[in-house]
Amino acid sequence: MIKWLLIILSAVVSLSLSAKTVQDVEFQDTIEVNKEQLLLNGIGIRKATFLAVKVYVGGLYVSKKTSNWEEILKQSGAKHIRMSFLRTVGVEKLRDGWKTAFNDSKADQNKFQKEIEQFLSLLIEMQEKDEMSLTFTSNALEIEIKSVKNSIPNGDFATAVLSVWFINPSDPKLRDGLLGLEQ
Repeated sequence: MIKWLLIILSAVVSLSLSAKTVQDVEFQDTIEVNKEQLLLNGIGIRKATFLAVKVYVGGLYVSKKTSNWEEILKQSGAKHIRMSFLRTVGVEKLRDGWKTAFNDSKADQNKFQKEIEQFLSLLIEMQEKDEMSLTFTSNALEIEIKSVKNSIPNGDFATAVLSVWFINPSDPKLRDGLLGLEQ
């Protein structure tokens, strides 16, 4: 009997060590994306306005954990961000937020005008508990919103989108969380 209790306790402890939970959103320590094993680098909460309204919890997955955003952008292989929304955000607010993020990150908007327009056209209203995931590869930005998948075939654009969390970010605490600097 004690042997079985120890086995069950061991299984429960190992399961609890394989995931992190923030704001009731669970992030696995590892995920598989495009046949690659990615590690949870960090988790952060996006807050907006001077009232610090919680918008979403985001988790960043990479092939090699680091707190250096430049290393993340240079890493070969896929990178992945999962966002779980904590409140309803209308499509126009989402689009405005992304436009601001592209401006602030100094992304070459002339170079990526077609891709930015395509990306913005894919956005829809997000409700509480809805999910948006972005996978960044050397060839494309893969977008999944509420289980609907799309792809924009431009690896440089994928890197530009990923950079919005790191270069002049709207929410430095979110950046620090994704980099594993703040929990």
